Amino acid sequence: MRGRVEFFRDRLGAPDGRPSDESYSSIASLLVSDVGNSTRWCLDLLCMLEDVRSGRSGEDEWLGNSWAGRITRGGFELTDLFDDEWTARYSLDEAHGVTIDYFAFLVPDGAAVRSEIARWESAAGREHPCRDHL
Repeated sequence: MRGRVEFFRDRLGAPDGRPSDESYSSIASLLVSDVGNSTRWCLDLLCMLEDVRSGRSGEDEWLGNSWAGRITRGGFELTDLFDDEWTARYSLDEAHGVTIDYFAFLVPDGAAVRSEIARWESAAGREHPCRDHL
């Protein structure tokens, strides 16, 4: 799953992504636009994906700034809020892998990863379901 999107900082320091092929442009856009620099939101998205993947939840959905997302056992569906024709569907494994890569881009240091997870767990009142593989 690794390498589907190359994440980097643009000349102004904002997150950006270069998908390995066009099929990953939607998830790259979601991550760099709606998630941006928010490690909390990235961990929330990973939690939703992992909860559905593992069967702890049947589905989840949200409405963001640029994207609407729906996670079901059948996959991860994205719809651009400004262009009804820009939609995408990913397997849960694909979405999980790309989002893990994005979290690693945002938080590349092991000590910072543990700190971000602890902060998320404190606010959420539960253990993060991806804690063992972040």
